[in-house]
Amino acid sequence: MKSLQSLILTFLSSKERNLQLDFFRDNGQVLLQLYKQYDVNTWGIDFSSSDLDASVLELRFHKDKSNDKENNQRFVNSSLFMEFNLVEKNTYFMRISSGTDSRGIEDKILNIIKEVYNYNGEFSYTLNAY
Repeated sequence: MKSLQSLILTFLSSKERNLQLDFFRDNGQVLLQLYKQYDVNTWGIDFSSSDLDASVLELRFHKDKSNDKENNQRFVNSSLFMEFNLVEKNTYFMRISSGTDSRGIEDKILNIIKEVYNYNGEFSYTLNAY
């Protein structure tokens, strides 16, 4: 498997449309997803930006996920909460400016997984076009 750092670099340098980087818990549940701002702008969600090269992290809470209520409570009480915008019920987006390098994005992702999910276990990630 490619390193997280190399997949983020690939994600950032690619001009392909509808590209997403997904992060999964060891039980297969999605922890978060990373998209390109220019794709998000086409979804009809009130989260558009002129920084088309920005990245967008999606954090979604769902009752069928492991420890969902606890995860949501940690999120609401965390310093991360103010960096996210509620875009739909139980769905939050964080914009990461186009000036953020791959290391900065990786640090944000790892921090979210640790702080929101209280998760230090193995997780997997995939880069796909949908």
